[in-house]
Amino acid sequence: SDGFGLLKKIPPRSDFTSLLAMDLLRFWVFDRIHELSAIRHRLNGTNSICELTV
Repeated sequence: SDGFGLLKKIPPRSDFTSLLAMDLLRFWVFDRIHELSAIRHRLNGTNSICELTV
């Protein structure tokens, strides 16, 4: 049930489309993770420390 097994089932002509979709999804996920960590830092008060060092 890994992603590679799923990719093999996709017809060759849609490989590029699926890879592009996976890239977009990966960027979106990283963006959400970045937002969540920024919020967590703000809640922990470590954001103010980072601002002082900059």
